[in-house]
Amino acid sequence: MLIVDPRGELPIPGTPFRDLPMLDESSDSDLDSENSDDEVLVAPPSLLERPTPTQTHGGETRERHADSAPEPRQKNQRDHVNVRVYVVHGGAFSTYEAMWEGVPMVGIPLWEDQMDNMVRVEAQGAGLKLDISGLKSETLSRAICRVMTEPGFRENAQRVSKILRDLQNADRPADNVARWILHVTRFGGDHLRPAVMDLNYVQRNLLDVYLFIGLGLASVIMINASVCYFCCRSLCRIGRGDHFKKE
Repeated sequence: MLIVDPRGELPIPGTPFRDLPMLDESSDSDLDSENSDDEVLVAPPSLLERPTPTQTHGGETRERHADSAPEPRQKNQRDHVNVRVYVVHGGAFSTYEAMWEGVPMVGIPLWEDQMDNMVRVEAQGAGLKLDISGLKSETLSRAICRVMTEPGFRENAQRVSKILRDLQNADRPADNVARWILHVTRFGGDHLRPAVMDLNYVQRNLLDVYLFIGLGLASVIMINASVCYFCCRSLCRIGRGDHFKKE
């Protein structure tokens, strides 16, 4: 779902839009729909005051102020100058495409890699991640309004876009070296810093893992040794009893 600025040109000209009302509580369940084939493009006049999406179901638009567009068409609209927010489930391709175009996101991840993708986007300051389990229309409205009104989200998204566009390998190794040097001078090296540098000494050297494995092996060895000891002791007692009986 793309949220656009109603004061400017729309990505899809000629589409009629009307005022977008707040969703009531009965509409909250629709936010958990598994129908992700259609996305919604909204541009109501009151968007800046009450930015709230509407839903489509089975390819039919619920409200006249929304226009559903298939995925190939949406790709051509993300780079439009008036697009302000991209409401996304957090899939790898849609997230990367939005970051490539420098569009801030409001993510509602559902499963698999979507959670991690939106955590990365939120860590870059280019969007917000919402929890689907407790999602309400008011929560979604506040998140969209915050991303639209706070310039930091769009600035960070534009910065990530510039970084991604600059990460293009050259044909010759010498040109590649020069390109990487220029890349670091332009954007710094924070985004190239490996995550392992943020771990402490114990985590970085897997000492906790080795300790757990060592304790597990020691426990197995001690149990086996105890079993063998008691078995040998029992056999010795049985042998002594038979010896005394014979005497």
